[in-house]
Amino acid sequence: MGAPTILRWDDVDAPVLDGLEGSLINLLGKCLVTGYGSESPLGWTQEFINAEETIACYRSSLTGTGMFYRFQDDETLDVTYGGKACQVTGYESMSDVDTGAGPFPASGNLWLPKSNSKTAAARAWVIVGDEKGFYFIVWTANDTVTPEENLGRIFYIGDFISIIPGDSFAAVMIMPSHATSWEGVGVMTSTAAGASLYAQVPRKSDGLEGAMGVSLYPGSVFGHISYMGYTSSLGHPFHGLSIISRPMVNDSVGNSFRGFLPGLYYPCHHQPFDNFEEVLEGDLTLLAFRVYLAGMGCQVMLDTDVGFRP
Repeated sequence: MGAPTILRWDDVDAPVLDGLEGSLINLLGKCLVTGYGSESPLGWTQEFINAEETIACYRSSLTGTGMFYRFQDDETLDVTYGGKACQVTGYESMSDVDTGAGPFPASGNLWLPKSNSKTAAARAWVIVGDEKGFYFIVWTANDTVTPEENLGRIFYIGDFISIIPGDSFAAVMIMPSHATSWEGVGVMTSTAAGASLYAQVPRKSDGLEGAMGVSLYPGSVFGHISYMGYTSSLGHPFHGLSIISRPMVNDSVGNSFRGFLPGLYYPCHHQPFDNFEEVLEGDLTLLAFRVYLAGMGCQVMLDTDVGFRP
């Protein structure tokens, strides 16, 4: 399908993300739909938006699942955390900004963090993705990013790569189940685990109606079993090598396998690379990010070349 689009807070004319209502709606509109400055958008559509421009619904490409995602970036539902985090719900279809069918999660919503304060202080962010899905990386306490010190948080919204023929519902949202939770991309479970609260799909691969949780499994016996790029018995480099693995998406039950997130890899070592360090491994061109999970420094890597979504 081609290399992903990469958009950053420090691009010329990039939208500003802060802890005030509506800032994420403005950012997503420009990153997904209209573009900004000399930067092209990912190729999504904005289906609905309210008059205050604090609630908007975006749709991924019809070349994929074409799922809808409703972002509510205001304080209406939660005065304490509204502004600092955006409430997100996926739908199989929508008829207006507040009405949809086939929600995922089945009830409630997930939360997309923006800032650690409800102020106009700008926050650093990166979007990596295409017309079918995107990663959102945010530094909720920083307006810039240092190579070694600052830990971001990473989330995913959109289609994943299913290995199952005819899988029409291979879409997922991975982000915290509550505004105060730490979950996100980078969390893994044992292969015996089934569903999780923070990773939601519209249906299982068999197509039976009803939203479900999924989990990510480690792609290697090396490295930490729960967090990508965390503690490992493998030093780096290991006999001159970087051991890189790819996590797997399950099918909502233990010991199952449904597919992969696009372009997502992780090192089987403890944070061996700096933020934004480009790592060449075989035919992969990977961009490294240091991320925060459960109070720990972890690491994920995204393919920035044509292998992002085969």
